[in-house]
Amino acid sequence: MNYITVCADIVFALETSCSVDDETKALAKVFIYDFVTTFDSVKQQNVSNVATQFGLLAYDATSRIVFTFSDALSKLEILHKIEMFKMETTDCKTLTHNAINMARGDFFESAFNDRRTPDVLVVLTDGRTQPKKYIPETTDAIQKLRETVRTIVIELPNKKGRELLPDTIEQLNTLAEAKDRFKLDKDSDIEDIATEVFDHLLEKSEYVCPPGRFYLRSPTN
Repeated sequence: MNYITVCADIVFALETSCSVDDETKALAKVFIYDFVTTFDSVKQQNVSNVATQFGLLAYDATSRIVFTFSDALSKLEILHKIEMFKMETTDCKTLTHNAINMARGDFFESAFNDRRTPDVLVVLTDGRTQPKKYIPETTDAIQKLRETVRTIVIELPNKKGRELLPDTIEQLNTLAEAKDRFKLDKDSDIEDIATEVFDHLLEKSEYVCPPGRFYLRSPTN
């Protein structure tokens, strides 16, 4: 029996600012690990078939690449990189627009992006740009990105409990549509959320790998 899985170029943008506590950051890293584990379609080096590529960047006041498409990592190497990544905060500011622009320029517009597969940015964040004066820059950056890239947000709790404030909700609405947002907190079953996001991608046919290979996932309706 043929099975299906996701083929896409996927970048994780993980917020590491002071507004997200260390426990929550650790949970976010577990989500990334579990989500990658769900895939058996990770692109192999020097193989030209349509597959999935992963990249990871972290951001607060600065944005920095953890690994990118050009590294051509195996699934095991990706999981090791995630596991070993230390989520230090470089500054308490959250300049979201820098992360979005890095995702676009260094990943999705790079020579290593596979034009045959759709692009997905998974942002793990409390949703709040700080200082607020940079919110227009975030809005401009995400609107430009979303012309060609699908965004998914993993909503993290704000350390000061600001996740339900109207301005937080407004910023989250800018980052991704409500149907493309998933909540993650200390009470979450992270593996279930990872599977839910994976299955959510499979709901659109353009994210399904071409036929001709056998995969671990069973078909969805």
